[in-house]
Amino acid sequence: MPFILAYGLEAVLPVEVTLHTHCLITFQRELINAALREALDLLPSIQGDDLLHKALYKLRIARLHDRTVKLHPIHVGDFVLHRTEAVACTGEQGKLTKNWEGLYKVIAQIQPSTYRLETADRTLVPQTWHSSNLRKYCH
Repeated sequence: MPFILAYGLEAVLPVEVTLHTHCLITFQRELINAALREALDLLPSIQGDDLLHKALYKLRIARLHDRTVKLHPIHVGDFVLHRTEAVACTGEQGKLTKNWEGLYKVIAQIQPSTYRLETADRTLVPQTWHSSNLRKYCH
């Protein structure tokens, strides 16, 4: 017997509901609710295990990456290029613009990984530069 829903639509019940199957006969709501409560109680420990697994995975990936990275330390007297994003040129945008610019000489180390630069015509660059924005020039 179909049921009438809103807007005159008919709903037909599936066979499992109209006929008494094994699942419907052996269904016990209390056992299912107890199993769900137990699963919810175990959820924090499962989440903690997952967070530990993610942290160990990140550590392994970082170690693999650090193994392949070649350090190029910058010393006073070296020639370097600086990143153009750090200067923020207003007229140039897009992926076809230059990523590195100039040829500068390191004249002083202000702090570890912070340097003062000068141009080829011995003009002092007004700001200091961090080594993350510098690349050693290899000719």
